[in-house]
Amino acid sequence: MASKRKVIMLLDNPFLSDDRVEKEIKSLINTNCEVVVYASESKTLSGEETKFGVTVKRLLNIEYLRKPFSKEFKKHIEAISFLISQEKADVIHCHDYHVLNIGLAAKKRTSSVKLIYDAHEWLKGYHPYKEAKGFINKIKAYLVWRKEIMNEKIALKYADALISISEPILNFIDDKITHRTYLYNVPNVSEVVTSGVDLKELLGIKSNQKIAIFVGNIYVSDNDFLEFAETLYKSDISLVVFGNKHRHQRIKAIVTQSPKLSKHIFFHDYLTQSERINIISSADFGVILHPIDRPSNYYSMSNRWFEFLAAGLPVFSTEIEAAIKSEEKRNTSVVTFNKKNIHKKIKSLLNDIKNMKLAAKSNMHNYTWKNEEPKLLKLYNDLLAK
Repeated sequence: MASKRKVIMLLDNPFLSDDRVEKEIKSLINTNCEVVVYASESKTLSGEETKFGVTVKRLLNIEYLRKPFSKEFKKHIEAISFLISQEKADVIHCHDYHVLNIGLAAKKRTSSVKLIYDAHEWLKGYHPYKEAKGFINKIKAYLVWRKEIMNEKIALKYADALISISEPILNFIDDKITHRTYLYNVPNVSEVVTSGVDLKELLGIKSNQKIAIFVGNIYVSDNDFLEFAETLYKSDISLVVFGNKHRHQRIKAIVTQSPKLSKHIFFHDYLTQSERINIISSADFGVILHPIDRPSNYYSMSNRWFEFLAAGLPVFSTEIEAAIKSEEKRNTSVVTFNKKNIHKKIKSLLNDIKNMKLAAKSNMHNYTWKNEEPKLLKLYNDLLAK
């Protein structure tokens, strides 16, 4: 990319913080790209601002984009795609399926622009309608999901490049697009960094307790999550939960009202990826609770895996594909479990915790942004080559 190129990035969040997107943007800026971000509207953030040298325009109405049968959906896509067409961009880079329709409409307005679909989820393998409450709501949610799958399929016919979060999901989404790669959302660090913060002192955890870390979205039910935490506690392990979304607040409310649960489940507000890595390094291991009956989760490579390795923590994971393969390769920084063998696997983990921490520190060098960045830049170079 010898000459300066202009990239429009579309996000389905307000871009308060998005580790994956930020790393991609900074890598593109360093290779002579101008990046403009179109993000979703926010009641607490300004409509337009400059963030690390990038213009962020918060114009997208995410509620409209979640209603593919509505008139507002079509009108909003037309309005935003017109604005994007005025940007005279070389590339429209869509992060996730909710904004892909805008990218498609903008491409149809300017045929020379390249369209990249950066899929953070496998939509067809992700079944959000199952979480809807009540029979009628489930039917409505199912129809919306099927419509979104159809819209994604149509847009993929016009996409010039595809990025996803793992190799299996990349191939499930589309195996025909020429310019394609998968990018792990790995930390931009090259060594294990510690902050000197002791979580036990910070949160008032008993000195004889081991600490397990859970970060990010909660994909299992409240009951399953609390049952898992109770199982840990029976082995003198406290669970520290990082996050500030609705699910975290709901579970926190349950825990706060229970004298028993509040003794072994602790909460910490959201931190950036680098801040989290520093503070969780004083824990003993990280936890990944992905439901194995949801294909999008089963075949993904959890972002938290990489954070735990960067903090020097072994990983205790449900039996998702990547964890199983790592364990089969005798990757001694990973232990998988299911409901039947969880007690046995916790004991195995604790008995070998020192060696597993050493293995985690060794493995983290295989999962840093310096290894992923070349794949992103090659895709862009190949896509824009004349």
